[in-house]
Amino acid sequence: MSNGRTFVIMGNNVVVYKTPCEEVMSLEYLASLPVVSSYTGNEYVPQHTILYGSENSMLMVDADKGANKTSIYRMDLEKGKVVEEYKMDETIQSITQVSKNAQLKDENEFLGITDKGIFKFDPRISKSNKCVSKYFFICL
Repeated sequence: MSNGRTFVIMGNNVVVYKTPCEEVMSLEYLASLPVVSSYTGNEYVPQHTILYGSENSMLMVDADKGANKTSIYRMDLEKGKVVEEYKMDETIQSITQVSKNAQLKDENEFLGITDKGIFKFDPRISKSNKCVSKYFFICL
């Protein structure tokens, strides 16, 4: 939850609910963000979403198996649209934070998980590929 907010993915929409207080287990509908589309305008169904950047943004991966899953999209929750796209060379299986409660802080780094390894991203670097570290899995 972000400041008493709950974000629910319904198809290619992000629906926002308000939690009135901690004791009451009810949700109050607040808004539905516009249809999720990539930075270039192509609609997609988000999957593996995480809150990011002091809970002002949401990172997401396209759920379509036929899609090019080498991109991670950053949606600005205040604007309600995708504002950045981070590309990598591998097919992304999932994304996660680098530490517990990182979404509450102004933590910029996050992890992308593939079937071959874990990749650390830092959007602050000026290169087009934002991957700063790679850790590959090996079998013995």
